Amino acid sequence: MEHETLLMQLHIGNKPHNFDGLDPLQEIKLIEDVDAQLTELANLVESKENIQQAIRLITRLHTLDNYYKLLSHPVHINEFKDKNNNIFLQARTTIKDNLGRTKWVNAYVGTLKDYPKGVNDAEAIKKGQILIRQKIKGHFGIK
Repeated sequence: MEHETLLMQLHIGNKPHNFDGLDPLQEIKLIEDVDAQLTELANLVESKENIQQAIRLITRLHTLDNYYKLLSHPVHINEFKDKNNNIFLQARTTIKDNLGRTKWVNAYVGTLKDYPKGVNDAEAIKKGQILIRQKIKGHFGIK
């Protein structure tokens, strides 16, 4: 359940009681703890102003989390030869699409002449990260 949906449900007085995967006989303490947490949340979002502030807070936290995921997403630099045996550097990464399939994302960084240290060149790595992040930021919900 999305956080915003949960807060709206708690605000109007609906408290979810069904949590998939919890066995009522073995997980009584866990269910009681979840119920206490939901009651506390319901008390926090009693007024309309409180729920609006809570939703804004959650939205900001989601945005910050998306930026963190984007900035920590691995980007690799590798050498690439074209049909004329010219050597280029490219940045690469993978992301999962909505169906769970892996998608490769590539970006041209420059020639080996531009970056004499090759795949270990700090400037090439920096440029590759910038180029790849520009291409994949929409995947993380960032405009």
